[in-house]
Amino acid sequence: MLDQSRRETAVEHSWHLAMYALLLASGPVNTERVIKMLLLHDVVEVDAGDFPIHG
Repeated sequence: MLDQSRRETAVEHSWHLAMYALLLASGPVNTERVIKMLLLHDVVEVDAGDFPIHG
């Protein structure tokens, strides 16, 4: 939510990333690389948490 009234759950976060990967797959990108990047992104967040860059 844009008003920051609640935090995004891990499931919502993963779902959003999967949707982005699906959208990118329709364009001229390496889908396998995108999926690998998204999975690595989530591995770090297991320990560090999800911190927005503008937070």
